[in-house]
Amino acid sequence: MVIDLHTPPGGTDQQGVARVLTTRWARAAFLTIWDELARRYASNPTVWGYDLLNEPLTGRGELMRPNRDRWHALGLETARRVRRIDTRHVIIVEPAYGLPELLRYMPKLPVSRVVYSVHMYHPGNFTHQGVFGRPTGARYVSATVKAKLLRSLKPVVSY
Repeated sequence: MVIDLHTPPGGTDQQGVARVLTTRWARAAFLTIWDELARRYASNPTVWGYDLLNEPLTGRGELMRPNRDRWHALGLETARRVRRIDTRHVIIVEPAYGLPELLRYMPKLPVSRVVYSVHMYHPGNFTHQGVFGRPTGARYVSATVKAKLLRSLKPVVSY
């Protein structure tokens, strides 16, 4: 089992930025939650790892870079705190939005047992069949789709 903090304390602001990146109380709550989760599950053999924040929302355009950097700093602080409590379980981190192309900006964490995760939604008409009324029956077999998928994953291979 992976414990995944899917929605952080405070949710997002009107610009779509996770408040843990911009608000002191939300950041403190985020760290406290991970301290408590690590203490609670440190000896649980059913847990494989901790996904610190699913698809960190850093905003778009001018907002992205400073918030992306804040996410990297918060991810590092959180990973260090979790590692002080639990040396057994894997820590999973991902770049902003979990996007493969943003992995190149993510510094490697100087803690043990880290998995760097990305989310792959290409091609959208295949991966999101039936979601929000999208049509079903798409096939994942074309050479064009394969080429697009390989291009999308190039940053992951480079990382």
